[in-house]
Amino acid sequence: YSNRAEYIRHAPGYPVLRSQCVAATFEASSNLDEFAEYLRGRYDIAAIVPFNEPTVASARTLAEALTLNWSQSAVIQRFRDKYLLKEHLRREDPTLRLNATCKVSTADDVAQARREPEFARFVLKPNDGFGNRNIAMFDTESNIRDIEKYLHTTGPVLMEEYIGGTEYFVNGQIDAVGQTTVIAIFEYERIKANGRTNIDRSTQRLSYLNPLFAQLSAYCSQVVGASGLRRSPFHLELKVDAGGPCLIEVAARLPGLGNA
Repeated sequence: YSNRAEYIRHAPGYPVLRSQCVAATFEASSNLDEFAEYLRGRYDIAAIVPFNEPTVASARTLAEALTLNWSQSAVIQRFRDKYLLKEHLRREDPTLRLNATCKVSTADDVAQARREPEFARFVLKPNDGFGNRNIAMFDTESNIRDIEKYLHTTGPVLMEEYIGGTEYFVNGQIDAVGQTTVIAIFEYERIKANGRTNIDRSTQRLSYLNPLFAQLSAYCSQVVGASGLRRSPFHLELKVDAGGPCLIEVAARLPGLGNA
């Protein structure tokens, strides 16, 4: 554990972590290199598995410190930089449908970018964000002061072309040779609440028998394969409109909310 408050909050929900299935438990919130040296002398570590988005970077650091041949430093780094990851996917597989993206830091950056047709409606989000947090939607008519206010409340920001349609998330695994296995696909139900327009209300599992399952699985395999990720679980979010599937985000980690 690297965060005591998170441990206190979440550990009671996972009693298996206090069972004989677990060899040892540690709190390591400071020097991961020293912690890796401690582990190396006592355990045979095969891999580091990040369970949520904030742990992806530290899992990479720990895997490197343990000199695991499983570690993919450059690949994992891209997964914590939304802009870099989508640019990589464009280069690796030009046939992939991806929405337009750019990095912005000022309202002038946004004003200039939204002159382009693809940004007639757009989303601003933290470039390293997660969990549907601090996401704002604007268009060409949006007040520039509202945009300035948003930019003052977060760090590096990604500006993305807005994609309509229905949103889904996909949980799966990719192996050592780039073969993906999709475990489950869920459809989001999003509602307006508390002054927000994009709040998760519920999810509905998509049946394996639904023809859309095969289409979304194929698209996900194309995305995750092109990402360079290997031997890892993944959690991918996409939207489907008249143009078919389009990637929203993809994460190199276990799925959340008990799905793992």
